[in-house]
Amino acid sequence: MSKSSEQVSSCLFELGLEELPPKAMPALADGFATGMRDALAACARMHGALQVFAAPRRLAVLVQDVPRRQADSVELMRGPPVRIGIDAEGEPTKAALAFANKCGATFEQLERERTEKGEWLVFRAERKGQAVAELAQQILDASISALPIPKRMRWGSREESFVRPLHWLVALQGSDVLPVSLFGIRAGRNTLGHRFHASGGVGRTVPSVYEETLKANHVVADFDERLRKVRTGVLELAK
Repeated sequence: MSKSSEQVSSCLFELGLEELPPKAMPALADGFATGMRDALAACARMHGALQVFAAPRRLAVLVQDVPRRQADSVELMRGPPVRIGIDAEGEPTKAALAFANKCGATFEQLERERTEKGEWLVFRAERKGQAVAELAQQILDASISALPIPKRMRWGSREESFVRPLHWLVALQGSDVLPVSLFGIRAGRNTLGHRFHASGGVGRTVPSVYEETLKANHVVADFDERLRKVRTGVLELAK
């Protein structure tokens, strides 16, 4: 495996639900895709193509080329002006020492930056990028909160409400299960096929063959493709 393929991989999030309201499905799919795109942009800062799936019992988003870890970054923290932070003898004032302490640094680690408004004491804080696995729960929660749910419902003894009860959750980056949960259900790698034609379930899936795996188990998860198939079938019958 090349170094680049080790650094990026596809991510799959699938919500397994009781039957969704058909009229709400397109808006739910669009909302899930938008929420996932925004959350990934904020957390992972880059990703490839995104594909959304919506079927009666599932909402899913497949995202290509998600980095395994955020890139390291440098944050410039600005403190007091030099004229306030350093006295006439060249010694740090209380303001400078307080700023350095706030940054978790010593006065000697502070730098000077000249701007149009004067010279300032600054500190360059190096931020180590987090693994996407560590950010996965945040990404999922942000995506779920973006869903345009027309009418919510509760189930069991839970206080949370959602569009329909959740029965399974898939969250993968490559072949790795992401450590997330939703409504008390922990994510895994097992999905389900058609309720009647593949009632025995599908079992394990991976992002790279997700759509093909579902089709082999009688589920057309792409909403637009399923609509075209239904329309074509109706027209054939009408003839």
